Amino acid sequence: MEEGQYEIDPDGDAVIFLEHPTVPFAVWEDGGDVAILAAPGGSVSLDEAGDDEMFSTESDEKQTETQPRSSSYRVSSRHLILASAYFKGALSDRGPFASRERTTEGRYVLKEQGWDHEAFLILLNILHLRNKQVPKPIDLEMLTKIAVLVDCYRCEEAIGIFVERWIETIRAVCPPPKTYNRELIFWIFVSWIFKLPGEFTQSTAVAIKNCTTAEINDLGIAIPQVITCALAKRRSQAIESIMCELHRELERLSEPGYVCKTSRRNSFECSAILLGALTLEMKRLGYLSPRPKSPFAGWCLEDVVQQVSKIRSPIWYDTENGHYRSYLIEHDCNFKESIMKRSGGILEDTKGLVLQDYTDSTQDTGIN
Repeated sequence: MEEGQYEIDPDGDAVIFLEHPTVPFAVWEDGGDVAILAAPGGSVSLDEAGDDEMFSTESDEKQTETQPRSSSYRVSSRHLILASAYFKGALSDRGPFASRERTTEGRYVLKEQGWDHEAFLILLNILHLRNKQVPKPIDLEMLTKIAVLVDCYRCEEAIGIFVERWIETIRAVCPPPKTYNRELIFWIFVSWIFKLPGEFTQSTAVAIKNCTTAEINDLGIAIPQVITCALAKRRSQAIESIMCELHRELERLSEPGYVCKTSRRNSFECSAILLGALTLEMKRLGYLSPRPKSPFAGWCLEDVVQQVSKIRSPIWYDTENGHYRSYLIEHDCNFKESIMKRSGGILEDTKGLVLQDYTDSTQDTGIN
């Protein structure tokens, strides 16, 4: 396959070579337990180049589904410096490439690798104000690929107006899912990069309540560790709280001083029946012994709450003596209602993360 060659700026003084643009992006395998790194990126070297023949004269070449093994882009260092904090540092007089002199015929050469070719081309077109070359609608995956680039090159402000338009469309056709999957991770990352507080809280809440692994699968797209650790911690803490409530109920029922709220004289029978039933149910669910411990690998918070709601509490009858005969009356004591209420309350109180807690307070508040 021939190299893709693009003239972003025909008079540009720099060339970017993108190598290995076919690296699989954010692969989700085995229910999300394994991810392949999205793209390493990063400039490798800077040389001089003066070969005009390595470029195609076609600047508006349509994108195809098949990506080339490598691509080259003629660009303007001035545009890159103005739009990107990364390039401002790299291409400044004091930057790592300042020692290389440029001749009137030479051009700086930057080498990047692993980025998605189409996403990289979209970003370069935006940074060079080639607005007509920027697609109006894009899907969530492409937005995520662009967000990875924005995170690396630190150019949020330059693409803000395009992101607003893209987000509006994506919200309508692909809102944050209610299950733990690849698209949910995309939303967590996109909402963090582009400062979307509603989607960030919503998508992180779903991750906390539906993830079944000890660690959140970040798909290799550079979600900050402080975020993934916070998600894993909240999930683990919520499940641990439910386990504590169940074992606390066992302790209450086994207390020597237990008093039946229905009939004090039946306190022993009441505690024995309820304790035995709860012990059996917790053993059936694997909650008894050994007591489950963090990080609860393979457990889903919502599933745990649902299992607890199905725990059976025994029904039995007490004998009451009337004036003329004895009769049976259903015993009022049970543990089902209390543990359902407490576990349900834990689920309800488990919220998503607040974006402001994970962003620099000096940054723009982002897109509404």
